Amino acid sequence: MIIAYVIGIVFFLFSFGLLLLMVVGRFYGRKRENLMTNWAESAGMTYQKKDEGLLFAKNLEGFALGGDSELKGAMNIMQGEGQGFKTSIFDYFRHLEKKNLASRTLFSAVLFEDPKWHWTPAQLTPKLIPEDAPVLTQLEELYTITNKEAIRNNEALQRQLVQHPIWHIELKNQQILLYRDRIQPQASEYQNLLRDALHLKILIEASQ
Repeated sequence: MIIAYVIGIVFFLFSFGLLLLMVVGRFYGRKRENLMTNWAESAGMTYQKKDEGLLFAKNLEGFALGGDSELKGAMNIMQGEGQGFKTSIFDYFRHLEKKNLASRTLFSAVLFEDPKWHWTPAQLTPKLIPEDAPVLTQLEELYTITNKEAIRNNEALQRQLVQHPIWHIELKNQQILLYRDRIQPQASEYQNLLRDALHLKILIEASQ
């Protein structure tokens, strides 16, 4: 009889704990989804879970161009009130990578046709990546090409970027992905961290 009571109590506590965990998880999941939805709407997009890495990258880009206070604000998004989030930007993007929501690099930055989000390589170069100016100049030329087939068939430029020691290029789904590997930014330095966020990957949408 006592054993039955003990089993019942254990089962009740287990069920209650599981239910509580589900409620808390749903609450923080909804909180994150609401934030992502707001980010998407501000960019004129419809939120889809597979776009989480892209949406967060867009906001990182805006913060990185803003200044120290905005950079710290970007970190606070991940470390502040939303405790359902990962504890750092690094952890968050590793989390996205595991779920195939982000690409092979930890951070990404996006160049958009929409003026609200569009910064050309020439605008980015002086402030963020001066050491890569020659490559970015060529990249800007590539970006101005409006013919999708011309982009896809520009093998000489593709080879030049593929062979570059820092930048690499990949064509995927009619988009040009330019990414940078082997970077180990100091997590304690906001400016360097988000500057490297822009370094690691630039996604350029080919013209439709």
